[in-house]
This record gives sequence, C-alpha cells and structure tokens, in this order.
Amino acid sequence: MTIIKSIFEYFRLYVYKLVGRVPRYEEIAPDKRRKDSPDQRVRSTEDDPIYIYKDFLTINPYSRPGITRKQPPTGIEFHWVEGPGATAMQTRNWFESRKGGKYSYGSSHFNVGLKASGGRKYAEIVQNIPEKEIAYSSGAKNYTEAARKLGRRAPYFYTISIEICHKDWSGKFTELTLAGLEELTIMLCKRYNLSAKDFFRHYDLTGKPCPKYWVDFPKEWSKFRDRIDKKLGVLL
Repeated sequence: MTIIKSIFEYFRLYVYKLVGRVPRYEEIAPDKRRKDSPDQRVRSTEDDPIYIYKDFLTINPYSRPGITRKQPPTGIEFHWVEGPGATAMQTRNWFESRKGGKYSYGSSHFNVGLKASGGRKYAEIVQNIPEKEIAYSSGAKNYTEAARKLGRRAPYFYTISIEICHKDWSGKFTELTLAGLEELTIMLCKRYNLSAKDFFRHYDLTGKPCPKYWVDFPKEWSKFRDRIDKKLGVLL
C-alpha cells in the first residue's frame, strides 16, 4: 500500500508540473491583514535565540484547530512546500486560505523560506501556529510503524512540523534555506531535549514522498541529521 501511495504521489506531482498547477499562493497586503492579531510580531530575544516572524493563522477547523498539546512534542516533522518558488510567507497565506475548507486540511508550525533579511546568514522563518498547539501536518488513513510508536493518536499530536521552501521540482534546498532550517531545528531540539533520532520526514510517518529531495537522496537526509547532532554535541 505504501508503494502504491508513493507512485500515486509522484504521478500527481508530475501532472502538476506538466499543466503548471501548484497550490494557490497569495501575498496579502499589510493593510488587509487581521487587525485583531496580537500574535503578529517579530522574535522575542528572551524566548527565541533566532529571528522568527510570528503571524499565527486564524483559529479554524481546517488549518489551526486550536487544540493544545497535553505534553511537550517528542519529535520534529520535515516537509517540502509543493509549490516551487513559494516563499515562507506565501506558504503561511496558503494555510490561511484553507480556513474555509475549500482546500481540505493541512498546516505546519513553521515555514523556512528562500531569502534572508536584515543581514542574516539564514533564510527567513515564519511561524504559523504556536508550539503549544497541534498542526494538521501528517494526516493519513494509514501510518507507518514509526508513526505508531509516537503514540496512539495521529503523529501530529506529538510533533513540531516544518515546511521547507525550494526553488524547483527537484525539491533541493539551497544553502541559505538549509542554514535557516538548521538554526530553527537546533533551537527546537534544545527547547524540547530532542536530537536527530527524533526527526521524521513526512515519508517516515505516512509513506508520502515528502520532502521529495530527501526521499530521492536519503544520504542527504542523513547528512542533515548528522550535522544537527554534531552541533548539539550528540555522540554519533
């Protein structure tokens, strides 16, 4: 069943590429943003050691259910954005557009973008959902053994999820994006006492080929995991 799902997913992405169809990413002008958004702020030096733009989604049944965790997260999920060239903020706005149910369920806690700002040496990071809440990041009818080991409920009840932007359909991440991803991942590992043994590709939980590049080239996935553990001081 997992193999059939993977083949179907690759075929779907191939058709998307042929017809030029990608998720409808939108830019929202500042004057059209929610005026009642106390969450919209830049990073707090006291809370976050890196710069994170926090623009939380509206609470809704489809992308931010507002369900608070009963325990700290025990894993980190990694996903690719299915729209090549989409920015971290466009990805956030895509999740916001799902609140009416038109595009089904789905979201993540963080998006790591393509460009840096403010003279930083890592790509922009946008937060969609507070870490204390769940995100609909890995829903499926069937789960892998790795997913079931996290707990009896869907894996997203136990994880923090990160969407990673990329430039083309190969799904390969730029060095700037990887630098931002590493900064964010290390921050979360230190905050929740996690390491690379607690990392999951979407593929590891449901069989979906996501992030595509790390499924196609598992050695690159291993290199990323090793770099994080090395920076955390974990014995390899």
